[in-house]
Amino acid sequence: MDPITIRVMSKRLRESSEQQADAIMDKLGIRALEEPHFLAGEAAKILGVTTGRLQKFVLRYKLFPAEHYGTGQGSRRVFSKKDLYHLAVAGRLVGDGFVPNFVASALEAIGDEELLGMDSENNVRPVGIVFRRVKKDRTEERQIGFFKSGGPPPVTPETPEYYVLDLDALTREIDRRIAAVKGNK
Repeated sequence: MDPITIRVMSKRLRESSEQQADAIMDKLGIRALEEPHFLAGEAAKILGVTTGRLQKFVLRYKLFPAEHYGTGQGSRRVFSKKDLYHLAVAGRLVGDGFVPNFVASALEAIGDEELLGMDSENNVRPVGIVFRRVKKDRTEERQIGFFKSGGPPPVTPETPEYYVLDLDALTREIDRRIAAVKGNK
């Protein structure tokens, strides 16, 4: 079964009875999917942007939300926490003066492991992102790399590194804002 079918079944079963739903879902061998967390208005509030700016980021950087209910005007975008992390990175990079094409390449380079601070065995491994200028032949090339959180490389006029962003610190800030928004409900 596809995730949307499971989600619809889960919702309908829950409406009938929580206990009955759990029993039926156990018999079917399925578990309820975690609902995505944030509608566009909440996401914008957490990120500290307008909903219009959020919309532009979603389209420009192809950061489509976890779920999208309906089509056209009146449809709903529902963002996961991971979606908010990606959008926060994009917002920080744009705010720090990077052009959209470079921001898009940086977002492509940042995998879920780096963003969530976990390695493939689910061990905590907080990281940050570093941008470097490297001379190749007679041209200068930009490289995107990673560093262990809390230990950024030095950024000086003498080093090839010219920008660092602690992804762990940024995601913790988003988590704090999420808690504040959820706490106000």
